[in-house]
Amino acid sequence: MSIIKAYKKQDKGLEEKFNVPLNKKMWYHEKVLNILEERLDNEIVKELEKIYLKAKEEIRL
Repeated sequence: MSIIKAYKKQDKGLEEKFNVPLNKKMWYHEKVLNILEERLDNEIVKELEKIYLKAKEEIRL
């Protein structure tokens, strides 16, 4: 998730570079992750979940 690195560099100013607020982008990624978890049981999805949770924690949403 390169959005994590960009967010760290630009802090909250990053939100202005996207068409939607960061919390809505994170909501979208969460929903995609939920669908993947329902349909797939593999290491890639587990790793994606770790990355998502880390991102959510780091940007405090």
